[in-house]
Amino acid sequence: MYFRQRAEKENVESYQTTMNRVLRAEMERETAEKDSKSEPIVEVLTENRKFIRAVAEQVKQLIAA
Repeated sequence: MYFRQRAEKENVESYQTTMNRVLRAEMERETAEKDSKSEPIVEVLTENRKFIRAVAEQVKQLIAA
């Protein structure tokens, strides 16, 4: 209701444009949150020699197949 009333005023973006902008901002916020949570995991895994060896072994097997 708020956005629809706001869109009825002069010199204000349309209801659909407002909704799209708000939804896009929320999606970008969620994506940024997910990215910030995954960074520590990436750092831990890339510093773990056992993990790197396991990945290297799987890559080696895939290449040989």
